[in-house]
Amino acid sequence: MFHRAIHAPSLVLLRLYSWEQGAITFGINQNEDLAIKRELLDTTPLIRRVTGGRALYHEPSELTYSIAVNRAGLGNEKLSGSIGQTSEKISEALLAFLSEFGVAAQQVRYSGTDFLSRDSFHSKSCLESRARHEIVAEGRKLVASAQRQIGDAFLQHGSIKMSDTFSHPALTMPSIKSLEFNAISSLARADFEQYSSIFSEVMCEELNISFERKVLGKGTLLELRSWTDFVMKFPIIKRDPIKHLGSLNSLSR
Repeated sequence: MFHRAIHAPSLVLLRLYSWEQGAITFGINQNEDLAIKRELLDTTPLIRRVTGGRALYHEPSELTYSIAVNRAGLGNEKLSGSIGQTSEKISEALLAFLSEFGVAAQQVRYSGTDFLSRDSFHSKSCLESRARHEIVAEGRKLVASAQRQIGDAFLQHGSIKMSDTFSHPALTMPSIKSLEFNAISSLARADFEQYSSIFSEVMCEELNISFERKVLGKGTLLELRSWTDFVMKFPIIKRDPIKHLGSLNSLSR
């Protein structure tokens, strides 16, 4: 998505997906050895994001969103400006999405002191820290996001915790809830379809954009598989990238 946006002025891509298997992602600037307890990974896939931020466990019950934009010629004030400005507008749209389900949440207005600490940046997980414009509800982080800009293009993606929040033994933070992998079920198709429909409608209204809605099929999956050679040249995805990209996109529905 980011690659396409970089090379296509005025392009806006939005994707919502769930996880067939739980996975850990960590920021492009993090020290992997400090952020991850490798001996406790077991079979959990480990992915280095192309954006910043800290390590996070994505359980199958969550939603993950991604938006890629090339602002050249777009003429959209809500998707213009700095990382902080665009993050704020996207967070406002996410709050509107959550309100559709009766969730009263708020944006974090100031980054916590632990977020600014160099030591905690590598050792504390995403859910332990709070950055400006992230979303919290009832004392816990509900949506964690990260953004990266290159020229006129940016990619922002994030984890939306629609149910309970879980940690993973391989992360340095203590478990928020006891993690029993077999007890965490994936989102039902009907639930995902409802979330997806509402999410796209709210994003269109709040960000003043329009979408042609598509379901990712086998052709897109094959295209993503063709990126394997590119991915392996950079420390972005580890632990069988072909298999993991396939599982992500087969669940995009």
